[in-house]
Amino acid sequence: MKQRCFYCSNPATLLCDFRLGLPFGERLRHIDGTEYDVTTIDKPAHTCNMPLCREHAEYRGWLHVNAGKNSHFDSYDYCPEHQGMVDTGAPVMQESEAERLRRVVVANAQRRLMRERGAVRSPPPPPEQGKLF
Repeated sequence: MKQRCFYCSNPATLLCDFRLGLPFGERLRHIDGTEYDVTTIDKPAHTCNMPLCREHAEYRGWLHVNAGKNSHFDSYDYCPEHQGMVDTGAPVMQESEAERLRRVVVANAQRRLMRERGAVRSPPPPPEQGKLF
């Protein structure tokens, strides 16, 4: 079965490339005893991977994949949940944490779609301070 765009019924031709985090490599220790996580270059970064059609993807540019004879260009796209966001400074994390973040993004997208369709109402705005008293 071909994957469909999360936001409509069109075929998904893209995946969201927003970087959630970097793969965990190992823990190192400073001379003072503090430990820190180090990423590995053997694995790609953890990305959102929300299936998208061209209509719902925010185009961010091109990426050159240098793989010898298999070198190619790939587009860099974000889903509506990550449009306008910056993914620099992504933390080092385990795959399980990245999967949990992907589920959170899907849940937020589902709530937003339900609000847009009128299935769920947005909470009323809080009263202004002057109207409280």
